[in-house]
Amino acid sequence: MARFLFVNQFYWPDFAATAQQLTDVAQHLAASGHEVHVLCSRGRYLEGRGKAPARERHQGVVIHRVPATSFGKGTRMGRLFDYLSFHLWTAVFLPLLPRADVTVSLTTPPWIGCWATCWGRIRRQPQIAYVMDLYPEVLFAARVLSPDSFVGRLLSRINRFVLRSAECCVVLGPRQGQRVLSLGVEPHKIVTIPGWCSFDLPAETPASPHARESSSRRDNDSETRPFVVMYSGNAGVAHRFDEVLEAARRLQDAGENVIFRFVGRGSRTRDLMKTVQEELLRNVRFENYVATESLAESLASADVHLVTLREQFDGVLLPVKIHGAWGAARPVIAVVPDPSDSAQLVHDSKAGIVAQTGEAIARAILRLRDHPSERRVMGERGRDFVRRFHTAEVCGEAWRVLLESIVHEPVEPNPVEERVLSSCAE
Repeated sequence: MARFLFVNQFYWPDFAATAQQLTDVAQHLAASGHEVHVLCSRGRYLEGRGKAPARERHQGVVIHRVPATSFGKGTRMGRLFDYLSFHLWTAVFLPLLPRADVTVSLTTPPWIGCWATCWGRIRRQPQIAYVMDLYPEVLFAARVLSPDSFVGRLLSRINRFVLRSAECCVVLGPRQGQRVLSLGVEPHKIVTIPGWCSFDLPAETPASPHARESSSRRDNDSETRPFVVMYSGNAGVAHRFDEVLEAARRLQDAGENVIFRFVGRGSRTRDLMKTVQEELLRNVRFENYVATESLAESLASADVHLVTLREQFDGVLLPVKIHGAWGAARPVIAVVPDPSDSAQLVHDSKAGIVAQTGEAIARAILRLRDHPSERRVMGERGRDFVRRFHTAEVCGEAWRVLLESIVHEPVEPNPVEERVLSSCAE
């Protein structure tokens, strides 16, 4: 039995994507007989109400929560305070925790791995960098910070220090791995373990709401149920929405019975709501996040899902919401660069359509609406693809193999392509 420590701002019962993925990994390791600790914040992803206890054991995982601020994602300044306060409390609490055989630091907040790296050198314990998002490249891509500025150069040096000092760097996809490689990380240290679906997969493909009710009429017998297109999760600066709103305009003007549902929140939500209100887009709806235990039901309530990513963020981050959509047996319309890690997943699975423009998105929606058999087959392909490569069990086992190999012996030099999840799955 080994002792593992994970450091990340969010963890269960939070419903941030990093919280869900980390919870799955930690619980899988605990179920395998290891001692697992998590250092996280008492605050929530969106706001501070309903704070969790400072210390508890859940599903075999010992959770240590620090009293960091919890202003949430509503404003950039509030998020910055949350980040800085968690950094401060991590620096204080980390030395007080039991020595771990391996420490894994995620990227929320950015550069939190600095403390694990520095303390790991003192205690001579290995540290893994779990690169969910690649900073400061995210800030460069969002044009929040210039890579040539003093702060930009300083943060880049800090990031290179953390990544190069790590025993290995876990990335979500090959193109993200190439980004990390370009920062001077040795090839044999880069391990690819992609994201996964964080809920149990349905035994059979659940019928979509439109399929269940398309043959029935409303009370006035005038129209069928709307075809639901869902965007679920964070709506941030990395995501493309201009093309999605253009598709909404086209379909509304054409009188098509299609509804766009945005479930979640993010830094772009207010602007999206304002645009929808100003342009009187009656076919767009906004809803709050749903609890983790209701996620599967929420995703299955749509007929098709949207996954979006702006071109400059390719390789910097990878939307994990695509796995949830496929886990619910729903096809995706991927508004992403092609080539990209996300586009490659769609091509490999044959469980969706890659579209680049508002017109192409609208065509894809009507195609999937008007061909229910094709929609069902794509959903089944997505569910089967997730079951083979992107479940919590499969990816959690990849994490177990990786961590145990580091505890027993250092990572041996191997080509990047040999250290991927598919080899573990096989």
